Amino acid sequence: MATSTSPRVHELAKRLGVGTKELRDRAKAELDIEYSNHMKRVTADEEARIVALFQPAEPAKGRLVRELAKDLGVTNRVVLDAVAEHHADWGVKSHGKRLTPEQDAALVALLGGAAAASTDEAPKKKAAPKKKAAAKKDEAADEAPKKKRAPRKKKADAAAETAEAADEAPKKKRAPRKKKSDAAAETTESAEASTDEATKKKRSSRPRRDERPEITIDLVEAAREYLRPILTGMGIPRVRIGGEVHGTHLDVSISGYGVHALIGSPTSAARTDLIEALEVVTHRAVSNAAGDSIRVRIDVDGFRAGRRDAVSAAADRLAAWVQKTGRSVRFAAMNSFDRYAFHKALGRGSGVSTESDGHGVFRRLGVYPRD
Repeated sequence: MATSTSPRVHELAKRLGVGTKELRDRAKAELDIEYSNHMKRVTADEEARIVALFQPAEPAKGRLVRELAKDLGVTNRVVLDAVAEHHADWGVKSHGKRLTPEQDAALVALLGGAAAASTDEAPKKKAAPKKKAAAKKDEAADEAPKKKRAPRKKKADAAAETAEAADEAPKKKRAPRKKKSDAAAETTESAEASTDEATKKKRSSRPRRDERPEITIDLVEAAREYLRPILTGMGIPRVRIGGEVHGTHLDVSISGYGVHALIGSPTSAARTDLIEALEVVTHRAVSNAAGDSIRVRIDVDGFRAGRRDAVSAAADRLAAWVQKTGRSVRFAAMNSFDRYAFHKALGRGSGVSTESDGHGVFRRLGVYPRD
């Protein structure tokens, strides 16, 4: 029986992060519990059943291959070779693959004894006998022949020899002094040349794209495992995280209930600062795991595509106005996503030119009539 302390339907829906109508419909369809309105009280038994419906317990997960190898004290290759030899049907081919609890237990039973045996059988190196440093010094001192000291010259003779050498030495002509402007120009040229050489060296030392090592981890899975706890901590637990890999580019899509908290209203100014921050930290996490620089682009519920279309339409209207009036327009500080959309929309053939100036978050966009 419901008491005065029992939550009402709308209170329980708010706590679970769902709509009141959704809670009532699912409770009626799946649990055969019907509420005539959102002010009804929920009994303790009904509350437990509804909470279990909307927040099912997550299944137990095993460790990643690299985590298991670290805990067992062996390399990733040892674990992958054991899987290929004994359990090829598992399809585990990279150290970023997550194992099931059963697979985890089987590998621990298989590799636990081997790791301990390899540790016990490792031969110990004998320490080389130390020689006394004092004895070595004494032997070296006895064997070294003593050098005879040359006779000292008198001060007067040494001064005379120095004066004769100074008279005989040919006098060097002093080079003409350079003007300050010429010296500054030479300094600037040498600095630019050294910068160009350093840039060329850096580019030549960097491996070509087709020579880079093959990425062996699941980038989408790595991004999903990194982003899910962050979004859960932000109060957005029930999301779908997908992605596609294009070479060294990883496109991540986030959708689900509550994701609009990341971008705000799609019709207002683009709030991409939070998405850009997530891209930066995800880029670092995925690149460290993959051992290569991975460019990450995150889209929330199709926001980027819709925003790009809206910016392109505004850019067309702006280009027509600039061409008609012959006046230039400069915007306030704009995020990189909107600036790129403007540059792309107002490319060649639009009759106007675009230019960005400033640094960081203060970078601005200008639209000018084409000469």
